[in-house]
Amino acid sequence: MISRELAARIAADSLNLSRSSHGIFTVGKVVTVDEIAYRRPILYLSGGVGLDDCWIVYLKPTNPTGLCSSTIMLISRVTGEEVYFGSANDEG
Repeated sequence: MISRELAARIAADSLNLSRSSHGIFTVGKVVTVDEIAYRRPILYLSGGVGLDDCWIVYLKPTNPTGLCSSTIMLISRVTGEEVYFGSANDEG
């Protein structure tokens, strides 16, 4: 099992390796779907991996431009694989 701390490091490493494709973000909260007290991400994932199987890493833009959806990275709690990177579709 991948710990919360290891998921944060995996996300940070991914951001550092691919700044040009991911933009400039820093790692924020790392939570499970059950720990989200506000609007949950709305995602359509394929490959048999769901939100319950992942750490949800909230990413903070270093240069915020205004109100928008959260940017997240999903890290598998079993393998440590980056499952998703993008919008949480949680605006509104």
